[in-house]
Amino acid sequence: MSLLLTLWACLGGAPREQTVTLGALPQDFTPTVVDPDAGVVFGFGGGPFVGVTARTLAAWRLTGETLAATGPAGEGWYVAAEGHGAELWAIVATAREDKTGSDYRLVVERGGLWEERGPIPATSLTALTVGDGGEGYAVGVGQLWRTTDGGRTWTKLSGAPMPGQVAEQLGLVDGRLLVSGARLMRSDDHGEAFRVQHDEAVLATDGVWVVTGQRGAARVGQLSGDAVTWRGSLPEGLRPAAIGTSPGGVRVLANKEGTSGLVVFTSRDGGNTFTDRRLSGVSDPAWVGLGEALWWVDVERKLRGVVPPKAGG
Repeated sequence: MSLLLTLWACLGGAPREQTVTLGALPQDFTPTVVDPDAGVVFGFGGGPFVGVTARTLAAWRLTGETLAATGPAGEGWYVAAEGHGAELWAIVATAREDKTGSDYRLVVERGGLWEERGPIPATSLTALTVGDGGEGYAVGVGQLWRTTDGGRTWTKLSGAPMPGQVAEQLGLVDGRLLVSGARLMRSDDHGEAFRVQHDEAVLATDGVWVVTGQRGAARVGQLSGDAVTWRGSLPEGLRPAAIGTSPGGVRVLANKEGTSGLVVFTSRDGGNTFTDRRLSGVSDPAWVGLGEALWWVDVERKLRGVVPPKAGG
């Protein structure tokens, strides 16, 4: 009880991050992945109700105050993306003509140039994480894949969580791979073997932080060795969808149960207390990107973001 009272006291007294409009996107563009750290909004053209076979690749990069088209042309849509070092990786899906599912491939940007790295022999992909030396992982429903050569070839791993009601997410920090879902799985040997890090449904992880709890208030915890140190909690009636961290703090994106509304909670004191921000005009978590620079795309296709408050402000 005291923890929740502390959280709500913080909601009223902490400085607010200033909202800014960063640019306007085409009306027929539908975002699927927002990566504020890379400065890119990925998705597809043709409008939100276009059939999957008619979707066309579309992505926009924000440079200064200008939005410019980026990425390869062609059929398909983006399902995941992550930047690491000098490279930006993105997974493209294209619908099969026989309507049996989708095919997946990796495209990579380096030095402003995009390169087709090759197919990923998966039947479902929803998340991607990238490490050093060309290492990367992609996860989908009941399957986990690894590459060691920059995405040119992929190997299926045996450590994927069983399919459940929780979407899988990935985190990779200092060689430690985490897979969230029905439970939190951890590998310290590049996916050769996994063990249970936390035997409870973990709704989101980025490799450093986790958020869990399907009933009551969701808890936010920080990974430390083999343990999870629990910090703060979110108010009841919210279902977390993603968590992201940066040197400035930790953010949690959550759905308000029973509504289409999205709320972003931000902590700058190590996950103990949070300020909240209701995202007006957006109801799809895929249209929100977490990080030090919080971005979202509203239904009018305006790209919006926040400016973190100054220290001591």
